[in-house]
This record gives sequence, structure tokens and C-alpha cells, in this order.
Amino acid sequence: MPTGYTAELDDNPELTTADWIKKHLVRNFGVCVELRDDGTMTEEEIMKFLEKQVRDKTSNYYLIEYNKSVEELDKISNMGFDEKKKLYDKAVVRIQAYNEKNSEDAHKTKLRHQKVREELQKIKNNAHYDVLENIAQFGLDQLDLVKSDTEAYLQDIPSYKEWVDSKIKHLEREVRYYSDNYAKDCERDRDRLEAYKLIVKRVNDCLEPTVKEES
Repeated sequence: MPTGYTAELDDNPELTTADWIKKHLVRNFGVCVELRDDGTMTEEEIMKFLEKQVRDKTSNYYLIEYNKSVEELDKISNMGFDEKKKLYDKAVVRIQAYNEKNSEDAHKTKLRHQKVREELQKIKNNAHYDVLENIAQFGLDQLDLVKSDTEAYLQDIPSYKEWVDSKIKHLEREVRYYSDNYAKDCERDRDRLEAYKLIVKRVNDCLEPTVKEES
């Protein structure tokens, strides 16, 4: 049975070895990883796609998030006390709501697990059947693994200064993170383009007589 790649070769008698490599086989490797599922592109279209990846960064995730973080950091850094205080008060309300819900959920889970635990223990003590006793013990062990789910995790409510400092530090970390990863993305795109150019050149060099004859 043909593979997705050999099918291209078998279904297209005029497909040369060079084009099979440059248009199809290459899509299985990192240089054209984003084109893995697109076997319709020509060599020229692949080259243009990779060139656009290098040239056009408007849709780059890291650049978009970097710009958002820079804008938000600049905004809060230049914000007056009253505006910051409003944001802080909203954050406090969110934390209080989170803590209240977390407490309620943990309490419900605790009551539920307690009831099930008591019933499992009752079965274990009175079943007089090894298999069922082991099943009950397994259930108890499973409940032991999630004991933390029965205890509420409550967030501390920071002071106004702590909240502002934390917010700014968080945004500064985001700016560095997105900036670093955007730079890596740019380098990766350049490397892919150069790698594809080199693949095309080396394939043509290796098969130059064949390429000339077939053309």
C-alpha cells in the first residue's frame, strides 16, 4: 500500500525525483513543517511561503502578545493612583469571589468523600470476601490521593502596593518572555528559508544532468 508520499510519485508519472524531494518529501522535515499537510504547492510557492514567514510578522503570536504586554505595562506605569486603586479593588473582589467558591466546592467534596469513605470502610469490614475487600481498599486509596481536593485553597489578598508591584513585575516578565521568543521565531524562520534554498541547490547540483534531460 502506498504512503502519502509514494502515492504522489505513483499517481504522477511526470513527477521527477528532484520535484518529489523539493515539493513532497521535504514537508516531513522541520524546514517545511508548517506545510506537512499541503502537497499541492510548487517549489516556487514553497519558497514564497518561507520568504513571507521571514518578511511578514503581523500575525506572529509572540509579537502580538509582546505588543499587548508593552502597551499594558506602559498604561499601568503611567496610570494615576485613582485608576490603579479601581483596578486593585476589582482584583480584590475577584480574589474574594474565588476564595468563596473554592471554599464551597472543597466543603461539598469533603462531605461527599467522607460519606463514600465510611461506606467503603463498612464494606471492607463486613464483606468477608477478599476480592471485594481489595476493591473497597482501592477506593479508599483513590480517595487518599485526592485529599487536597477536600481542603480549600485560598488566595491571599495583597495590599495595594503588593498588587501594583506584582502586576508590574508580571508584565515585565511577559515582555521579556515574548521578546525572547519572538527573536527565536525570527531566527527559526530565517534558518528554514536558508535550509530550503540549500536543499533546492544541492538537489539540483546532485541531479543536474537528470534535471537537464527531463526539462
